[in-house]
Order: sequence, then C-alpha cells, then structure tokens
Amino acid sequence: MELVIDAHGAELPATLTLPDGPARGGLIPLHGSHCGNRDFVLYEHLAEVLPAHGIAVLRYDRRPSRLGVDVPFVDQAADARAAISLLRRHIGDAAIGLWGFSQGGWVAPLAAATWPDEVAFLTLVSPSGVSPGAQMRYGLAQQLRNNGFADCLDELTRFQDAMAAYLRGQSDAETMREEFAKAASQPWWPLLGYDFSDDVFNAPPGELWVDMDADLTSSYEAVRCPVLTFHGETDQWLSIDESIGIWREASAKSGRPAPEVIRLPGCDHVPTIRTGDTTGISPTYEKALLDWLNRHAVSPKAAV
Repeated sequence: MELVIDAHGAELPATLTLPDGPARGGLIPLHGSHCGNRDFVLYEHLAEVLPAHGIAVLRYDRRPSRLGVDVPFVDQAADARAAISLLRRHIGDAAIGLWGFSQGGWVAPLAAATWPDEVAFLTLVSPSGVSPGAQMRYGLAQQLRNNGFADCLDELTRFQDAMAAYLRGQSDAETMREEFAKAASQPWWPLLGYDFSDDVFNAPPGELWVDMDADLTSSYEAVRCPVLTFHGETDQWLSIDESIGIWREASAKSGRPAPEVIRLPGCDHVPTIRTGDTTGISPTYEKALLDWLNRHAVSPKAAV
C-alpha cells in the first residue's frame, strides 16, 4: 500500500505492508546515514519477512537533506512520530516499535525517549553509543589501519581536528580549504569517502552537522521499552564494547533491564553474509529478530 507521511511541512513517500489477518504489531524502520530510501535492502527484508508473522511494516523515504547538510536527529525523530501516527490509523491498538540501522540507532531512542507512550519497543542494528563525531573518528581510523596506513593516523587526526573546528565555527573556510587540499593529496584520502568538499562550503558551518557532538545518553536513560541490539562481530565502524557499555550504564541508572545484545558472526556493519558470489541477510539475524519480536513486540492479547 503506497502512502504519504505528512511530516511537518514535508511529504514523505511511504510503503505499508500489512499481514493477511489482523496486525499483532507494527514496525517502522529508521534510516542509516546513506540509506535514506525505503527500498534499501534491510528495510525491504523487514517488509518481506515480518507480515507473515503478524507484524505490519511501514517504511518511508527519509526527509531530503539540503546542500550536504545532514538531517538533524530531532527532525528525523519527529518524522518517525508522524510515521507512527499514520501506522496507528491502519493497525489500531497493536504495539508499534522502531527499528533503527546505524544512524537510526541514535534517532530511534531519541524518539522513544521523547514520546515513550507511543513507542513499544526498539530494535537497533549496529547502533553506536558515542556521539556521531566520535564514532566517525573511530571508524575512519580503523579504515586506515585495515588498509596499511596505520602510520598515517596523525595525518588523519590533523584533518579531522580541522574539520571539527570548522563545523563548530572555530575556523574559517579558507583554512578548511587548505586542509582539504593537503589531505586530498594523501594516498589514504579515498578511504575517507569525502566526495562532498564543495557542499561543505555551501551552508553555514554550524548547520552542516548539527549532531556531530550529540550526547544521547540522557535519551538512552529515558527509554522505557524493551530494546534489542545487533552487532556484527567484524564491524569496523564502531567500538562495539564501548557502545554496549554505555547502553548498560544508562539502563542501570534508569533502573530498567539492559538491552538484549546479539552479536552476529560473519557480519560487519550490515547484517549480511557473503557466500560465494551471493550476499544475503544473515540467518542468525533473521531468526533472532523474529524470536525477539514475538516475545516483546506484539500486543499482549495477540502474542502466541
């Protein structure tokens, strides 16, 4: 079913996949930073698998970014709430939860903490507990280490420090252009994936990455619903143990159970496994997700 989410001045195209019978629950995927379209493979997988188990899936296109400016988490969380309202009209009183991948692992708990009565559960895939800026520093450093550039980490740090200073309004565009030019001449530069240098200067620096230093620990502490997290055992983009520890500490402070953590063998940042020339969804991920959702993510009167 094709729908449109009215999200505070933006109309977000959406696709709703319903069970054949009454919905026992509903799930809304929230986006990774580079996976803003609703046809991303992980979101489509949810729509293919969950309705057969009585869970409706509403997936939608993320609000468009502007001139390279990242969509602020608060806006993404508000859009998630608008999606919940739309899904509620189609499945009645069934429990509705959020599924967040990567960047969505920050947005989902922010939404759940802000509107606790509307979010019944969270499932997070490759979530980071630290700030986005800290996570990106860790991930890019790992890329250099894994590709034989461990002796260039000081050069990377210099560039990252310069970028952070510019984004915080502590440096000027001319200085940042010089730092871009220096870094772009290095053999490790392609590993960073920075293909947006022109966009960096098309908006005020304070608007480019407003969540770079975002500390979501207060949101983690405020989450009241059950939480499931998945981590690929070979994920090089985030510090898994540190992230798990931050969530556990937040749970202890709030007096609620810590998230259930599942590590996925053979997976990195995405819960997929490559077999020969084929890449598919991890069977471990799919089974664990279905088992957990059946225990935690359906309305009590409908659980089996």
